Amino acid sequence: LFDGRPIVITGRFEPETDYGELTARLTGRINGRAAAIRCDSGFAEGDEHAALATLWARARIAHLMRDPDSTRRSPFDDQRSAIVHTALRYNLVSPYTAFVAVDAARRTAGDSGVTVAVPTPVPEGVRYDTTVR
Repeated sequence: LFDGRPIVITGRFEPETDYGELTARLTGRINGRAAAIRCDSGFAEGDEHAALATLWARARIAHLMRDPDSTRRSPFDDQRSAIVHTALRYNLVSPYTAFVAVDAARRTAGDSGVTVAVPTPVPEGVRYDTTVR
């Protein structure tokens, strides 16, 4: 976990049930000391939860990566096929899929390309020089 980064908690709830306000309690350690954070939430009327499908697909791919035998209960012959199918259906990158960005320009000017340093934000507490090679 990193400071300022979101924590996503997902769950399955019975439809047509009024859960009212929900409270999640996250416990862990901060700088070696026990800590607890309380998060209050609820369901909005008519809320479609559009991001839920993507969250589910990411969790499904992670599950398939951890447990190759989980494909026994799926229509796919192997772990890789199940991961590729899920990633492509939900537009996600996986260990077996990737996305390619295609520029309108056919090629760079000159005989060779140019290397350009692109600044990327690093989470607080992480040093660039010790994590990037």
